[in-house]
Amino acid sequence: MINALFIFNERGDVLISKFLKEGVKRNISDVFKIQVVLNVENKSPVLTLGSTTFIHIRFNHLYLMVVTRSNTDLSNILEYLFNFKSLLFQYFIEVDEDIVKDYFTTIYDLIDETLQYGYPQSINFNQLKEIIPQPNELLSSKSIFRKPNTQQVQSSKIFDQTNNDSIPWRSKGIKYKKNEIYLDVIENLNILISSNGTLLRSFINGLILVDVKLSGIPQCEMMIHDISIVQDLKFHKCVELNKFDRDNIVQFIPPDSEFQLLTYKCQQISKLPFNVTIDFEELSNEIKFDIKIKSLYGRNSIANDFVLNIPIVHNLIDYKVLKSGGSFEFVKDIKTFKWNFSQFQGLTENSLNLTIKTIKSTQLILQKPSIYLDFEILSNSSGLSLNYLKVKENYKVIKWIRYITKPQSYEIRY
Repeated sequence: MINALFIFNERGDVLISKFLKEGVKRNISDVFKIQVVLNVENKSPVLTLGSTTFIHIRFNHLYLMVVTRSNTDLSNILEYLFNFKSLLFQYFIEVDEDIVKDYFTTIYDLIDETLQYGYPQSINFNQLKEIIPQPNELLSSKSIFRKPNTQQVQSSKIFDQTNNDSIPWRSKGIKYKKNEIYLDVIENLNILISSNGTLLRSFINGLILVDVKLSGIPQCEMMIHDISIVQDLKFHKCVELNKFDRDNIVQFIPPDSEFQLLTYKCQQISKLPFNVTIDFEELSNEIKFDIKIKSLYGRNSIANDFVLNIPIVHNLIDYKVLKSGGSFEFVKDIKTFKWNFSQFQGLTENSLNLTIKTIKSTQLILQKPSIYLDFEILSNSSGLSLNYLKVKENYKVIKWIRYITKPQSYEIRY
């Protein structure tokens, strides 16, 4: 059984992450990055740490990796990885980092279809393309690959939503005592900051998740404020594309479940949530960190479950830490220091001084793993907002829109 699947680039940045079963934490990807991607001595496709096993294959400067915590048949998992790799090439002709970023929604759909509850399913391209169509721009040529228009709107077959009999994603006769619809606008940040403070990478992979408990065949409607700030919009098949193209209104009859309404990209972030400064000194048997972090969001906002992670590649003897707040720990299994705050208030600053005693060495570490952040803020970073949300039915509806910002990859080099 597979607990999680990842695709990394050659720097160890997470491009795709899919958690299929409980039992692994979100930062499990950092273990793989430190132990495999940044460890030039590790050439094996299998790494076992305690009860956790990482299995991967490499191609085109990418890592396709799965995590398992059960006694699984290794040959079955490797067979799945090679079959899934072949499936990607059948869908996209060429597969590299840009393709994964451009077509991440299609890749997530393929993972859902080929891994049911963590168990690999048979992979048949001809059957899958009937369920998950290839992107239209890839069908015109099998020999010349062309990138998508960033303003393209993708969807599956368009159905006549005025005829209730033609809506395959929703059954008739659905009834609820309490009618509710909840929207989560989730923005996954991808940030890379150089050792001199230069912003090297900055973009957002966004999505809107909808949780629906509505009676009958409801028609829902919402409008996105300032649609020009986002690119590469891709919709669930329930969205009426003609209505969006004509009026900039997202109108849909939802499935009776939680589903992903749309995805988007944003190449600009209105403001970084944190400013981090790092002073680093390395001696023969000692390394020192002096870190200051300031939150740049409003005072009334809070970052929940904030963690500043400091991976190390040295052999640790002892350490001493002075901090202005939060808790501090060393996680031995992944050789990472963690500076934790259950809540990090807006417009506040904290500092950390860490001295690490290491085994004496005459060689300095040339490739240092980046410091990275984990957090969740109840606001957005792109400036995207929804003007309104309507349900065109004659019953009372409880509606809620929530904005969430969290890092997909937030790295600071030093």
